[in-house]
Amino acid sequence: MTTVVDTDVFLAALVADDEHGGTARAFLNETEDLATSTLTMLELQSILVDGAGMDGTAVGDACADIVDEVEVYEADMDDFGLAKAMRDGTDRGEDLTNNDWTLLAMAADLGADLATFDERKQAQGAVAPEP
Repeated sequence: MTTVVDTDVFLAALVADDEHGGTARAFLNETEDLATSTLTMLELQSILVDGAGMDGTAVGDACADIVDEVEVYEADMDDFGLAKAMRDGTDRGEDLTNNDWTLLAMAADLGADLATFDERKQAQGAVAPEP
């Protein structure tokens, strides 16, 4: 079964030395059939370069390594439509961004789990990354 990986898992694997970092690295190294989205990769680059001030070339290289190892999907209109329906179908729709809902919808459309440390997404059906 495919597992879609959220931004926070990649982020923890790349920069965190805490428990999340170790869990994320073990999860990414030990789990087969991983996927992510172009939206996730763009968000990861933005957080690391624009937010954390890391070197753009180094971040680009790290993202290229990720893309080489996992299947990368582009969100499509079906994902956006499902994301809106999912968001509108809960009284907690405002807790997550449109990007978050789109990633949840993409995972659902693929019949996959979304692995994330974000408990708000876990409350909407995502799972914690476990090796």
